[in-house]
Amino acid sequence: MDRLPRSVTVVTSVEGASSRAIAALAKEILDCEPGQVMEGTGVSDVSLARYAEPLKTMSDIALLIGAVALLLAVTGIYRGVSAAVSQSRQSLAVPLAVGATPHGVFRTEMGHVFKVGLLAVALGAIAVVLGVRSIGGHIHGVAQADAATIVAASGLVLLAIGLVATLGGRGVMRIAPPRILQGF
Repeated sequence: MDRLPRSVTVVTSVEGASSRAIAALAKEILDCEPGQVMEGTGVSDVSLARYAEPLKTMSDIALLIGAVALLLAVTGIYRGVSAAVSQSRQSLAVPLAVGATPHGVFRTEMGHVFKVGLLAVALGAIAVVLGVRSIGGHIHGVAQADAATIVAASGLVLLAIGLVATLGGRGVMRIAPPRILQGF
């Protein structure tokens, strides 16, 4: 029984002179498997970039949508914290009137914001993991279990929450208890 020759196709990406790379690759193959017949060595001018372009475009659109979502979330957090401070000026003035420092009251209020923010980030991370698993490898440049990306995005969201909560909550520092509590 005649045995068919084994066929191997090698695909590689090379920068620079591709003919030298092909010759070096052929030499390496022949060194590993003496007697191997090398046929059809050549260079394909087909660029894989054109196949990846639609995926990159989809990734760019997803990045833009994510940036807009983060901007909307940051705006909402800022407005929410500012409104909460404005509406609870009397209740915030009471601890200040009995000796609490504005910085201490500010830290307490920001602690509440960060607890909610951490819960939101945890739920978001779970949703991302489940979402990425459900759509498989269709997101360009993100593996199914890309923990570094999830951690980086969570860190960015927490940083944004901290920044806007601090800006929105700075009104706590300007509360004057005697003036606010006069009608209390």
